[in-house]
Amino acid sequence: MSNRPLRAVLVDQAEGSADPLVAELARTGREVVLNRVDTEDALASLLRTTAPDVVFTTPAVSQCATGTVLRTVQSARPTVPVILISDVSDQQVTVACVRAGIENVVWKDRMERVAEVVQNALEVRRPLSKLSPRQIEVLRLIAQGLTTRQIAQLLVLSEKTIETHRSAVAQRLGIRDVAGLVRYAVRVGLASQAPPFDARRREAGGGLAASDPHLDRSTGA
Repeated sequence: MSNRPLRAVLVDQAEGSADPLVAELARTGREVVLNRVDTEDALASLLRTTAPDVVFTTPAVSQCATGTVLRTVQSARPTVPVILISDVSDQQVTVACVRAGIENVVWKDRMERVAEVVQNALEVRRPLSKLSPRQIEVLRLIAQGLTTRQIAQLLVLSEKTIETHRSAVAQRLGIRDVAGLVRYAVRVGLASQAPPFDARRREAGGGLAASDPHLDRSTGA
């Protein structure tokens, strides 16, 4: 177990919302340092200067919807897990969120699960510490289905360099085939299986919110 503090971010408007979360995170046996933000700009600014271990969000943040949180984290800190804390227990919400890249969903009446969910998320990402930022980027692009030539063109590198990175990724992760690399990338959130998702819209009877105005800001859905 790591001796350093567990660094967490909570995206939520309610001022007292961090206290119960900190109490549950303390079950990990580590000191908890939690920052609360309530807007997309505040989250993006924090992620530029801080490398959290985990980000929590709720579907009730009117100025920063779930899909926006996910995109912001994936852009700035792509290996950081995003966990949704929701009032509504709905299996379809869970499936859609996970497919979109959310690490897990914890219902507010089951907050005792938070510590276990966080520990599992950090454990599955532990091998990523063996990779350089460039190797993580190559892994992400492999998972998107790009060929070696396409990755080389996108990153303005030689195909030989990309092959070297690709081999290093496979060796350091202990995964020898492309399918395995894609599955792992999806598992740790470097690639998603579905369009961005807004849990508030889904809980109100909607679905994958490709047309949700909270999602369609700068990058599109």
